[in-house]
Amino acid sequence: MIIPGIFILHSSIEMFQALIVILMGFFLNLKLKKENSNFFFVVIGFLLIGILMFFHAIASEGSNGCVLFHSLESLLGGISFALIWAPKYLLVKM
Repeated sequence: MIIPGIFILHSSIEMFQALIVILMGFFLNLKLKKENSNFFFVVIGFLLIGILMFFHAIASEGSNGCVLFHSLESLLGGISFALIWAPKYLLVKM
């Protein structure tokens, strides 16, 4: 049984989460610029997750796009976070 209006509630919560994650990426970027840190990929990961979470929120309920965006946000965010441990000689200096 599908509760009426649950899609609107789900989309609203996802939009709020996307906004929070994007803001976390921006504020972390500002903090890291002051400290001259090498956690650039964490910022990219947060921004990727936030943007894809936004598209997940606006995708229609039950569509393949909804599942695609949710899967991509997990995959690309995880890869971006994992790049912190990549050897420095493999990465171009930012």
